[in-house]
Amino acid sequence: MINWYEKTEQLTKELVNIKSVTEMPGEEQQLADFIEGWYKGLPYFARHPQQVLQFETQADTVRRSSVLAMVKGTKNGGSNKTVILLGHLDTVDVQDYGDAKALATDPDRLPEALQHMGVSQEVLEDLKSGDYMFGRGALDMKAGVAAHMTLIDYFSRHTELLCGNLIAVSECDEEGNSAGIFSALEVLAHLKDEQQLDYIACINSDYSTA
Repeated sequence: MINWYEKTEQLTKELVNIKSVTEMPGEEQQLADFIEGWYKGLPYFARHPQQVLQFETQADTVRRSSVLAMVKGTKNGGSNKTVILLGHLDTVDVQDYGDAKALATDPDRLPEALQHMGVSQEVLEDLKSGDYMFGRGALDMKAGVAAHMTLIDYFSRHTELLCGNLIAVSECDEEGNSAGIFSALEVLAHLKDEQQLDYIACINSDYSTA
């Protein structure tokens, strides 16, 4: 039986391992390619390849793409009601990691390096606890993207539990000028008209603070 928490945790680590700093040539694109390939490796999308889309950002400064994946539920005969899961695949730069910046995307090795950089006692305790994943983008927001990917995986295996449709969008350039989501909106509008979808909710799984 699949442990979905562990699957999400491992997937988060894989996403963090791929450096994807906003507007750095090739970095965001590399992660978009990884996400698209991951979706296409699922049995559901082998049967429905047209439900995974990678689309380039319009009028962009560098070549960057976003990825969309859609699962159609079959419960009660299906429905046009659709929930969008929204997340960004880019991160800010890693310069603030100082001497540890070479390890900024390595959650396995980074905690040890950070322990020797004069962090506060509270942070030191967190580092030693093993309860947290450290790395650029782990929180903002590759864990959220990984959670979306895991949900898509789960419901692609259990379409009979889903009455309606689930769309996950992983867009580039959130940390810059939001060019990725503007391009994604056009794709979502076209998809809505083409397949007569009824968008009822959009969930952004970025981190939040109170």
